[in-house]
Amino acid sequence: MGGVEFAPLASTLVAIAPKFIALTLAMEASQRQKAQEALRQSEAKFHKLTTHMPGMIYQFVLHPDGAVNFP
Repeated sequence: MGGVEFAPLASTLVAIAPKFIALTLAMEASQRQKAQEALRQSEAKFHKLTTHMPGMIYQFVLHPDGAVNFP
């Protein structure tokens, strides 16, 4: 009661003979909820922007060696 809750993000088993160890990456539940809400808001802004844009959106990458590409 009143403790910190953790939400697992990823988990895997690692074999270290003769045992198996479970490694789990977790985030405090409130931090995860804030991150998920921030992602939802960002996606909504991007969707609104792209929906109302009369042109086309593309990504242009200029590499340090001067090469360019459109991923």
